[in-house]
Amino acid sequence: MDALDAKTEPKKKIKNVNYRRFLDTGIIDLIGRDRLIQILDNVQHRSQLQARALVICMYITGARPIEIMNIKSNDFYQQGQDLFINMPASKRGKPRILIYPMMDELVKELWDYVARFPPEAYPFFMFKSQNIALNKTKRGFNRIVRRSTRLLYWVKKWSANLDIGSITPYYFRHNNFTILANEGANEKTLMYCKGARDSASISYYIHGTIEEARKAGQMLRRGSKNANKISDG
Repeated sequence: MDALDAKTEPKKKIKNVNYRRFLDTGIIDLIGRDRLIQILDNVQHRSQLQARALVICMYITGARPIEIMNIKSNDFYQQGQDLFINMPASKRGKPRILIYPMMDELVKELWDYVARFPPEAYPFFMFKSQNIALNKTKRGFNRIVRRSTRLLYWVKKWSANLDIGSITPYYFRHNNFTILANEGANEKTLMYCKGARDSASISYYIHGTIEEARKAGQMLRRGSKNANKISDG
């Protein structure tokens, strides 16, 4: 055997069980409306309105946590019966404008919260924190800034009552694009909503579900019976 074939690619260290499972198996337990309401009902924070609005924003946008932390109040605006969210770019992504119907009570709750802030304010300022750590190397110490540690703590705590167990902020991102794909969104739409510059990064965020796997098994069973009829005929 070739030495390269014998090597296995090391797994990325993921502590959250749910996140690790769908990265390994390709199967995700979707957070639908009912599970989202469970999380919102379990939110406990000294800034309750901000915490609930943050969860809603993560859920509907599927944006990276750092994108949501950097969003400002004037990036939200209402036009007619819709809420527009101007999502700034991060990393190598592209900026985009996301639009949601105001008739959705959760979208309206998000807007009612954000609309109270003056322009240029950060509506999720309570969670816009950073943890500075020093990493020792041969050449000395490197300064590492971890910006989402507080957000990670709270999301795991608020989602602890779910039947699938606690989730991470990035779970909302994978959840969002899998739901869009299941509803028939094409590659162009998924790229736009994600802010992707190419289609290569889309597949990483789209996963199968238990329901789809079960449906595929049923389809195969029906197909096998039909194949028998064709061969017998």
